[in-house]
Amino acid sequence: MTEVRIMGFSGVNIAGANITTGALAMGLEQFRHGNKINVETKAYSGNVDYFWQNFTLTGGFDREESEFANLFRQTSFGIFDYASVADFVADRPAAFSRAFYVQGTPAAEGAKFADTGVFGQAKWEVNSRLTLTAGVRTDLIESPTRPLLNQAFVNTFGLRNDGNVDGTQTVSPRVAFNWALDSERTMQLRGGGGHFAGRSPFVFISNAYGNTGVGRFSVTQGTTQAAPNNVPPSLTSYLRNSFDPANPIGLAPSDGDPTARRGIALLQDGLKLPSVWRGSLALDRKIAALGINLSAEAVFTQTDKTFFTDNLNIKPLVVTAATGPAVGLDGRQRFAGASNSTGSFSTAFNEVIRVRNIGKGHTSYYSLTLDRPMRNNWAYNLGYTAGRSREAQSIGQTVALDGWSRNAVFNQNSIEVSRSDFEIRHRVQASLSRQFEFKQGWKTRTGLYYEGHSGNPFSYTYGNDLNGDGVTTNDLVYVPTGPTDSKISLAGMNAAQQAAYFDFLTSSGLNKFAGTHAPRNAFIQPWINQLDLKITQKLPIYKPVEVELFFDFINFGFWLSRQTFGDVKLLTNNNNAVYYRRTMGNATYNATGQVVPTWTAAPAAPRKPACGPRT
Repeated sequence: MTEVRIMGFSGVNIAGANITTGALAMGLEQFRHGNKINVETKAYSGNVDYFWQNFTLTGGFDREESEFANLFRQTSFGIFDYASVADFVADRPAAFSRAFYVQGTPAAEGAKFADTGVFGQAKWEVNSRLTLTAGVRTDLIESPTRPLLNQAFVNTFGLRNDGNVDGTQTVSPRVAFNWALDSERTMQLRGGGGHFAGRSPFVFISNAYGNTGVGRFSVTQGTTQAAPNNVPPSLTSYLRNSFDPANPIGLAPSDGDPTARRGIALLQDGLKLPSVWRGSLALDRKIAALGINLSAEAVFTQTDKTFFTDNLNIKPLVVTAATGPAVGLDGRQRFAGASNSTGSFSTAFNEVIRVRNIGKGHTSYYSLTLDRPMRNNWAYNLGYTAGRSREAQSIGQTVALDGWSRNAVFNQNSIEVSRSDFEIRHRVQASLSRQFEFKQGWKTRTGLYYEGHSGNPFSYTYGNDLNGDGVTTNDLVYVPTGPTDSKISLAGMNAAQQAAYFDFLTSSGLNKFAGTHAPRNAFIQPWINQLDLKITQKLPIYKPVEVELFFDFINFGFWLSRQTFGDVKLLTNNNNAVYYRRTMGNATYNATGQVVPTWTAAPAAPRKPACGPRT
């Protein structure tokens, strides 16, 4: 079913504010139009062990073959916009839009991938207390299909858009040890290091197959469009004459607008899947008298290969007397306009999103754990983890374009390493379990599970598009040293606004970055507590068969203390629970390159979402 949107509704939004610009949407929302993915996966593996003296030699292979059919034709069922309820009743749409694919090209993007891994390992038991392990693994990626080549793009950018991951190889050596410090093995030191390849966000790869700029186009008709597209069809005529419920995806015999600007997604040819170098060191201690185990562990990770997206269709600002310098006095690169504007590198295309490899990013985490296994019908566990995670760009969206546009940046398209969107700086975990046996063989276990952790990181950004790259709310805030800072102009504020602005810089902690910009994710949202309850009951049916029933009460602590466990505050300005930010009003550059910020009110703070306990 097509989507119908009626504008001009009044009401109260989720923040409790009265609005008069609401909209009522009916039908299937646009991102569910033609949205389906089929994945067929086959996996094979085998290994063999050979024992010789104090050595165990292992060799083997594994292979995973995946075939994707990714259908994502947003707006392909059609969208109608009405300016008012009266216009809807009269069937007078203000605008209509529909996406099409051209007959002879596939509706869904098809791609094949295979990962073949071959590995070998040697384990040496030096003595009863020391074990050494070393091995190596190699992975070969195959992808026989390539995106359709867009020759117009090749001619314009000098790059091919049919790159893929075929033929890439990763070699991963690894070593490890385990050393018991005493003959009773009450204390051991363990650790290791090596190279590890991870799974890929294949949706980013599949974007290159579905956004070639070939065989896809959209039609937009509306009262503000130029003829002949200034008269949108009525919903009634569209449903009767154009829309086929049995085949709802827009299909056309030829490209309806061959000169239209198209968006492109492409892969660096020979793109490698994400991989890291990782090392760990841990100390374990058994205290038999107390029946507990203590562990301390440190884990360090250095990124070897990860994905990075940039937009090739934006260009630096062309300097004129009115624009000011191409680089602001705060050091920020300025651009000539959005990738779909006349200031883009090529007006034949919209966004041109490239996915390529970089080797930036690292993490370090330290943990302490106390564990007391079940004894005398009681068990408990307590753990604490602290750490930091740094990366250049978070992969937290479903398409490569959003991965580029939604990251907070200072210099767009540049590699800027800062705190990861997924970093949890501090985490405390605890559990307490009690076991009962009211009837022999019928064991009942109750458990409380607590987790408290630092909130998600967030950034301070301007609410508009300061750097001119066509993206709003992603430009990081410059923090002045004071009212006399030569890199800013306070011409956009009166005296009261200036006082409130600098007061907020102090109260928020932004002032510690005075003289530069506040880095991405430099701030942390409030601490979050959660307490869950789990009850399990074993039902012996007939030996050795038994059934276990369980009951999970998520956020049970909400019923004990809403202040402690129900006071969860999150920023609402985010995308898919990543890229959290607080917007500091708008800012522009003047003719000398000074930042001219504005100020109306403090940016929205974290607030309580609408949630509670779940079972």
